[in-house]
Amino acid sequence: MTERRVLWTHAAQRDLEAIVDDITDREPLTALQVLARLQARAGRLAAQPLRGRRVPELRDLGIDSYRELIEAPWRIIYRPAAERIYVMAVVDARRDLQTVLMERLLQTR
Repeated sequence: MTERRVLWTHAAQRDLEAIVDDITDREPLTALQVLARLQARAGRLAAQPLRGRRVPELRDLGIDSYRELIEAPWRIIYRPAAERIYVMAVVDARRDLQTVLMERLLQTR
């Protein structure tokens, strides 16, 4: 089986930056460890792109092309494609995903 390339969207990169910035204010070393954890977890998708579950909130709406991995307390949301894996977002699992997505849609206006 051929490994796929894992690509981070701009939105997912901004999510990572926000997470790291937030943690850095309190614990700089922990921030670097969290960044490494999230990147490593997503990187494993190259070999096993379908390992995550379908995103329940999206599946309930009939959208089943997105999957997620949990790296507590975050959800790494991604979309597998033929030759690539697109990491779409990294969101706090304690937040309502529909609210997060609505906020993002409103920011693009």
